[in-house]
Amino acid sequence: MGPGRISSKFCEAVRLADRAEVTAVASKSAERAKSLADRFGIPEHYGSYEEMLKKADVDAVYISTTHNFHFENIKQCLQNGKNVLCEKSMCVCRRDAQELFALAAKKSLLLVEGMWIRHLGTLNKTKELISQGAVGKIVLADAVAGFKAEVDSAHRLINPELGGGVAFDISVYAIEALTYLLGGDIMHTSGKAFYNSAGADLVNRISLDYEDFTATILATLSASPPNNLLIAGSEGCISIPSFIGGEKLIFCRYGEEPQSYLFPYENGFQFEINDFVNCIIDGKTESSVVPAKDTIQCAGIFDVVLNSRR
Repeated sequence: MGPGRISSKFCEAVRLADRAEVTAVASKSAERAKSLADRFGIPEHYGSYEEMLKKADVDAVYISTTHNFHFENIKQCLQNGKNVLCEKSMCVCRRDAQELFALAAKKSLLLVEGMWIRHLGTLNKTKELISQGAVGKIVLADAVAGFKAEVDSAHRLINPELGGGVAFDISVYAIEALTYLLGGDIMHTSGKAFYNSAGADLVNRISLDYEDFTATILATLSASPPNNLLIAGSEGCISIPSFIGGEKLIFCRYGEEPQSYLFPYENGFQFEINDFVNCIIDGKTESSVVPAKDTIQCAGIFDVVLNSRR
C-alpha cells in the first residue's frame, strides 16, 4: 500500500526473504501502482486500496505511505481482516498506537512496526553483550543521528502536513534502538523539539531516564553529524558507528584492545519480513522483536518531545 521509494526496497527484500511474495500493489494513483507492478513483476495492481483489500488471497499488507496516513491505512487494513507491517514511524502519537493495537488484538491480527534495524546483527550482538554483562553496569547510553535534508518545504521529510520532521524519520530509530538494547522501564522522559518557520521539527533533544542512568538522543535534519550509538558501562563500552543500518560494532573492555564485529548484509529489510511472516505462520499476533508495548512507548515519547513547545 503506497508505491513510493521505500516500497521498491521492500520488493527487492522480499526476493531475499524465505517465504513471502508480493502479489499486489495499491495506490491512490493507478499509474504509480502499475509502474511498481511492472518494475517488479507484481501480478496485480490497483488504483484503490479497498479493491485490493477485498482480495481473499492477500494475507498481509505492507504500508509505506507518508506518516500522516498511517493511522487510517492501518485501520482500513485491520477492518478488512489483513495482517499489517507498517513502515516506521507507525504512529505519530500514543493514543493512535493504543487504538490500533487494541483493534488488532480484537480481530486476532498481527500488527507490527517495520523497525528493520532491530533485526540487524549489530544491534543483536550488542544486546547479547549487554545481557552477558560484558559492559558491566550501564552508566550511560547515547545516540546521535541525522543528515542535512537538502529538500524543499513540500518534500515529505520536512512537510508537517505529511507527517514530516526529524522525530518520525530519524529520532524514531534512536529511540527504538536504545529501548531495544536497554530494556527495563523508563522512569521519566523529557525533550525538546526545535522547529522551522513552516512548523517542521528539525532538531530533537531527548532524555530517557532509567533507574540508574540516562539515555540521551540528539537527532537532526539540519546537519550531518557523525551518526553513532554508544553504550558505556562500568566494565566496558560498545560503539556502533552509523547505527541506522551499520554493519560494524566495536566492543572495548577497559584495559584491553578493542574488538570489532562485522555483520554484512544485502538490503536489510528481509530480516523484518522473515520475522513478520514467521509470526503469521506460527499464529502469533505480536513480534517479540518489535512488540506493541515498544511501539506505543515510542509514540508516547513523540508526544512529550513534540508537545514541548506548547
